[in-house]
Amino acid sequence: MKTSTLIPFNREKMKLYQDRNWNRRVSPWGDFSEIGGDCTNYASQVIYAGGAPMIKGYTLEWYYYSYQNRSPSWTSAELLYNFLSHNNSTGPHGKEISSINDLLTGDLIQLDFTGDGKFDHTAVVYNPTGYLNKFPTITAHSLDRFNQPLNVFNYSSLRLIHLTGYM
Repeated sequence: MKTSTLIPFNREKMKLYQDRNWNRRVSPWGDFSEIGGDCTNYASQVIYAGGAPMIKGYTLEWYYYSYQNRSPSWTSAELLYNFLSHNNSTGPHGKEISSINDLLTGDLIQLDFTGDGKFDHTAVVYNPTGYLNKFPTITAHSLDRFNQPLNVFNYSSLRLIHLTGYM
């Protein structure tokens, strides 16, 4: 698949969604705070707000129709990363990047809190240079944050995911 066939995300809509919903659990998306956290559910909502269509019926799926009818990739940090980085069909696409300077509004930062190599939390980039005009600020659910620098979290490692577009 050629990257040029991807439609760019509407990053303004992604930012507007963050402005309005960083501390709200919006119907119909449910709230997963009591069963592992709502962070990736929120990140998926932001991706959807940016224009990405849901995808169901393929090997890799990313969709939410109800609390009981959703793909695991909609609400799991590891499975969302796997979906974004391996999706070769419709829906959102993303790739892991190494430089924090290449992040855009709506991109994802996943955090490993315990140092076990598993990423426990997904945050969404709000402003790529919002902290000291140099570092990204994020929004997140579970540990609700709005336009905060990454150093509000105590983490062992991070994974940067640039959302490349959708089909």
